Amino acid sequence: MKKHVYYSYIVLSDYKDEPWFYPAVRHQERIDGSGYPFKLKENEMSFEDKILQVADYFSALLEDRPYRKGFEKEKAFEITYDTAKKGTLDMQAVEVLNEVLKEDRDYRNISYISKTQKNIDLFVNGLLQ
Repeated sequence: MKKHVYYSYIVLSDYKDEPWFYPAVRHQERIDGSGYPFKLKENEMSFEDKILQVADYFSALLEDRPYRKGFEKEKAFEITYDTAKKGTLDMQAVEVLNEVLKEDRDYRNISYISKTQKNIDLFVNGLLQ
């Protein structure tokens, strides 16, 4: 499972100059250095990295998993906040999430597809054919 960030780095490497590239491949890093793949610490990451880490963590809590049902947004935020209090996620990024959550949206059912996602889908489909 941890290999997905390595594969992301490889698949997205043509986009290294894009501002979203490093946050995308660092989304599993943690400010205390416990993340992966690079074991970066707080001062080695941008605020954008930290925002995406919090967003990824929060969205994973919302999603149903084979071993548990997804949490409601209030519980998912509580868990995310507690994780930041322990020093694993950036508290300022969690505060940004809190502001966004004040907007009344169903975050469990956001439908999106970006140009990059379309390119990734084309790449994967090409490998499978």
